Amino acid sequence: MMPKSFRIRILLLSIAVFGVILVGFGGWVWVTLDAVVSPHQGGGDVDVEELQRNFLVVFGLSLLGVCGGSWVLAWRVLKPVDTLIDAVERVTAQDLEQRIAKRNEGDEFSRLTDAFNEMLERLERSFNHATRFSADAAHELKTPLTILQGQLDQALQEAPDGSPLQQNLGRLLDEVQRLKVIIRRLLLLSLADAGRIR
Repeated sequence: MMPKSFRIRILLLSIAVFGVILVGFGGWVWVTLDAVVSPHQGGGDVDVEELQRNFLVVFGLSLLGVCGGSWVLAWRVLKPVDTLIDAVERVTAQDLEQRIAKRNEGDEFSRLTDAFNEMLERLERSFNHATRFSADAAHELKTPLTILQGQLDQALQEAPDGSPLQQNLGRLLDEVQRLKVIIRRLLLLSLADAGRIR
């Protein structure tokens, strides 16, 4: 099963690829040393075992270098993704004007950054339109409801006491009051969404 971290996947893939190359090259050098130096060992100048030990040390250091280089490569390759994740986590309804700095490298991360910034711009526009609509609707409905409430109050006073008309007008007046509360909440919500109320 592959690890979930993309950084670890890149690291493991890099180590695997470079490790196979190193092992292949190391095997070739090992066999070559053995084949070339062994027939001449009688001269005493060349110690095959010492050459092979030195080769193992160099091979081990090379493998460590590959691991370190792979880690640095994975970190550098995914740094733009970390930047994008940080920006996404900072976005709130009150802070939609935030954008990610453009990278002029023309790579996939630049395209992803551009797409994210364009999406934030569309969201901000839509959010502003919805907030403005809510505020406008609340303001537009306040005046007719106030007029309706005044007319119902007057009609209620003129209606005969205890009559069905007076009861119906009282229920209508209650509904108008309920609508006014809803509109007041809608207006407060639109002001809060616009960042005018904290």
